[in-house]
Amino acid sequence: MQHLSVKPAECAMVAAHIFDLGAAQAQGMRTIYVRRETEDAPEVRASVRPKAEGGEVDMVVDSLEELAQALHCA
Repeated sequence: MQHLSVKPAECAMVAAHIFDLGAAQAQGMRTIYVRRETEDAPEVRASVRPKAEGGEVDMVVDSLEELAQALHCA
């Protein structure tokens, strides 16, 4: 962010590990969780919710394609 001269609130961390997103959120970044079968345990993947539903991340998606559609990039 420093090298790009952008503020944390102008960025989003996209990750398949909830603990990575916690660190990004602590820095003020928006957070997007991607559910991937090969990453977090099934019970973790099932429990992650967006803030709009009382969860801890800004957005939850099941694929990068879904993320692109949600961001109107596809």
